[in-house]
Amino acid sequence: MGEHLSSDSPAARARSVNARGDGERLRADLLQCATQMLAAPRGVEIPSLRAVARAAGVTPSAVYLHFDSGEDLARQVIAGHFADLRAHLRAVDDVFASGERRLLAISAALAAWAQERPGAYQVLFESPDLSSPEDGPGIDLLDLLTDLIADLDVESADARRRALLLWSAVHGVISLHLHKPDAPWVGSIDDDVEDVVRAIVRSATGTGGASGR
Repeated sequence: MGEHLSSDSPAARARSVNARGDGERLRADLLQCATQMLAAPRGVEIPSLRAVARAAGVTPSAVYLHFDSGEDLARQVIAGHFADLRAHLRAVDDVFASGERRLLAISAALAAWAQERPGAYQVLFESPDLSSPEDGPGIDLLDLLTDLIADLDVESADARRRALLLWSAVHGVISLHLHKPDAPWVGSIDDDVEDVVRAIVRSATGTGGASGR
């Protein structure tokens, strides 16, 4: 015999409530529930140490010898991703070039790194921080942008603000290109990142910016 739901079970009561409404009402209820579920903020889920142990083929106790918790392990992963990104940016950063040229090169390299490693990019820039932003492992990258903008004869206080604007705008372009590849983009991700950098440089210095295209 098939399994029957008790008439006073939660599932049966829910079905009874739905049965009193018409199809359109049920459809609206389902849409509302799905909307709430999809709209709930979600970051990257931190794997448990047991899950990591299974993936590595070791016992959970072996993992605990190296990491205190899943968050501790995740912080180490994040630090590793930032180290990789930092090396990628340093490889293209010509310290003898102008501040604007360095900003353009670093921003283009960031976009390239994000396209090559979209999962790592999501962990670093599209998920809640596991540590204070003021002392996180990537704060030195923002400090570098601040210094480069200050080199454009921008006051130090304004340089920090401009650096944050540049950081936010470049990440906005990168994130949208990654997640909305079929949007009616007119330019490539590289073109759009370059235009954002030049626009902020113009705004900061009152100049037209050096032409590169």
